[in-house]
Amino acid sequence: MELADDNDHGAQANSPGALRGPGVLQWSSGGWYGSLIGGSAWMMLGSFLMASKSRSLAWTWATCGLISISVGVWLWSQRSRLRPYPAIMGLMLTLWLTSTVAIVSAVVLGPRATPPFEAPTGLSLFSLLIFPGLMLQFTLMERGSKA
Repeated sequence: MELADDNDHGAQANSPGALRGPGVLQWSSGGWYGSLIGGSAWMMLGSFLMASKSRSLAWTWATCGLISISVGVWLWSQRSRLRPYPAIMGLMLTLWLTSTVAIVSAVVLGPRATPPFEAPTGLSLFSLLIFPGLMLQFTLMERGSKA
């Protein structure tokens, strides 16, 4: 997503053929894929790192990462039909759900799968709040730009 400045509301979105949003959020390949990679890479990397210790946990994390990436790529492919704001909300919701599954699966599967496995701390669970926080920020930005 990219933010349009006050003088840019008549300009085309950064992505050819993309449906322009009515507010400050607009389609941008760098913003979109940066968000997608940033929100899902840790699950993919984590799945590789724990593959030798817990295959079920590694598969769970890899599946969560692949679901996130698949939904993100699909949403991007729909940019000629979807406005940017609902799309970024869908991406953030997907990342929030898959991240929650990944972290909770580490709590549930981790200790049984490998005795020395250190379960996520409260800080790991608390970090999941970044997604609703970003969703709130995007909502306030989008609504504020229409006022």
